[in-house]
Amino acid sequence: MYSNLVKSESMLALSSSLILTHIWAIWIHINKVVVVIGSMASAHDIAEDIAKVAKEVHLSSRSSGIEISKLTQNMWQHSKIEYCYENGEIAFEDGALVAADIILHCTGYKYDFPFLKTNGIITIEDNRVGPLYKHVFPPQLAPTLSFVGIPHLVVNFLMIELQAKWVASVLSGKTILPSKEEMLSDVEQYYRLMEAKGVPKHHTHTLLMMNMNEHLDWVAAQVGIQVDKQQKEIFWDVVKEIRTSWLGYRDKLTGTWNQ
Repeated sequence: MYSNLVKSESMLALSSSLILTHIWAIWIHINKVVVVIGSMASAHDIAEDIAKVAKEVHLSSRSSGIEISKLTQNMWQHSKIEYCYENGEIAFEDGALVAADIILHCTGYKYDFPFLKTNGIITIEDNRVGPLYKHVFPPQLAPTLSFVGIPHLVVNFLMIELQAKWVASVLSGKTILPSKEEMLSDVEQYYRLMEAKGVPKHHTHTLLMMNMNEHLDWVAAQVGIQVDKQQKEIFWDVVKEIRTSWLGYRDKLTGTWNQ
């Protein structure tokens, strides 16, 4: 995977510092005006942490219906960035203009496997890796090739453990995969379900928008185990709290779990 940077010619000419999520450090942002691009958990968590030391934090989201609003004493929510000026000023679609010292990208990642040569059997289109049976096995190359950890917005470590056990069981001969034709048919059925639900192609592996619980239970059943319900409950507690109000959600949930 590689970082999914916001592509903008105006941004490349900026005098502001461009920083990616995986290399950020809180001390860099002391007394700075920071623009955080993103709308998922990492953007929310980092923006809240940075606000403790920064002069100002401006959170930018491309989600629809976002209006400018003041979240805390020094933190604002904005819509999508419209233009970046060379002097460091950032124009948002909501009409706000901010002179930024730092722009922090919390924009996720794009799948990329430059080392993998499959003669077009596996493709990546609009961040969809496919075709993959249950997000793991490419039907035409299974079981000798498999992908573990592709889906996101899921109970990650649990999912990875279950997928790894499934792959190991298949390779050892304890579990038999369906035929190539059946696996391809299942993939196509999943794509049609996405389309029916209005889920865009780039969210193919976003299990939160599809069938996370069903997927985890299905993979677990392939290796004869049951999913720990508490792990799924904790995940949905987090999702519920973030959807209600992401400000301070970590402290709220930690307090609840410690009771």
